[in-house]
Amino acid sequence: VLYWRGIVLGDYDGRTWAPFRLRRSSEAFNIKLLSGPIGYQVTLEPSGHRWLFALDLPVAAPDVDGKPSSFTPELELRSPQPVNSRTRYDASSALSYRLDAGDTPSDLGNWLSLPSGTNPGTNEFARHLRARHTEPEKAIDAVLHYFRNEPFRYTLEPPLLGVHSVDDFLFNTRAGFCEHYSGAFVVIMRAMGIPARVVTGYLGGELNAIDGFMEVRQSDAHAWAEVWLPQQGWLRVDPTAAVAPERIERNLYSAVPRRYLGGLVTTTGDNATLAWLLKVRSGWNAVGNAWNQWVLNYSSDKQKNLVRSLGLDASNWRDLILLLVACMALITVAIAYGLVRAREKVDPVVALYAKLCRRMEKHGLMRNRFEGPLSYRERLSRANALSGSQKEAAIRFLELYQAVQYGVSEPSRAAAAVRLKKLLSECR
Repeated sequence: VLYWRGIVLGDYDGRTWAPFRLRRSSEAFNIKLLSGPIGYQVTLEPSGHRWLFALDLPVAAPDVDGKPSSFTPELELRSPQPVNSRTRYDASSALSYRLDAGDTPSDLGNWLSLPSGTNPGTNEFARHLRARHTEPEKAIDAVLHYFRNEPFRYTLEPPLLGVHSVDDFLFNTRAGFCEHYSGAFVVIMRAMGIPARVVTGYLGGELNAIDGFMEVRQSDAHAWAEVWLPQQGWLRVDPTAAVAPERIERNLYSAVPRRYLGGLVTTTGDNATLAWLLKVRSGWNAVGNAWNQWVLNYSSDKQKNLVRSLGLDASNWRDLILLLVACMALITVAIAYGLVRAREKVDPVVALYAKLCRRMEKHGLMRNRFEGPLSYRERLSRANALSGSQKEAAIRFLELYQAVQYGVSEPSRAAAAVRLKKLLSECR
């Protein structure tokens, strides 16, 4: 899992988190690398801010437009000026490390502070857990166990919280996204006497199979926590993983549905009907990225020399625009043609199986990701939501599908598709 480190939040007023205004000298942190650093290149879209992003944990401050960037004491990267245009920089990170281990940092009190008179229920909950688990590691595990086993849920549309927002979240609504879980976790840690802070950035990304670049979008924005333990230093803890592991292991679309056309169409990240559209998007993104990299590779003088080598006047913007439009049109047509030719035909047997699963979902019998056709058949055979004839047809459908897809002596797929279609009609 790739964590892209951004802004570290430590100042909590009882409602919101913010970075500390007063910071130490940037020479105060201590890093011990447990693995060799890896190098990579980042193309960053304009944000208007000085924040840079790098894989956790960056070990070298890159140059940005020929000027050195810098570290904050919390290992945040800052550009020498606001990022107001598309920027590219070479970064280096170590994925295994120890940060500020050994001696106790002089400002550890900053990472323990909580506003007085807020979230009394959370403070009592933390004291109770700390009394039972005196070792910090076991206390951390106890909090994650609470998140994992109580009825928490991941949602991008959480209910409003009261004045004591963490109390309300932990014991009443129990619904939220990564900022809710990381913020509540850090409050509990500090109430236990364990230094902690919130780290924001991005999680994961999507590898574009066409050009090999990884795209990290705004939908990949994430928040996690760091705790400080003696002799171990700052350790990453992601409490969201205890509630929605699919959000961590895959991406946001696996945790929540996507809505299209103003909410008229809703689908999950694994919906096969969007596969072709995703390929088109990947192709278009590859074209855009190729153009961006080409532009970033060339200074203004190089660009003018290239245009002149094509027999065009570098000052004639009309010709340049026409050339650009023509090139983009040719590239788009070539990619679209390749995608259409490569588009796979839908297997009718698999399509009928997907249709059965959707039909059962309307009866409240959605197939789990880990269930094969036989496991799904066993569960349907015990369900009360289906009539006798519906249940019998569904069971026979899944048995035939299992034989067709995974059987040693495979029946004719064409004949099986006809039989499956008939059984599907009986499941109405």
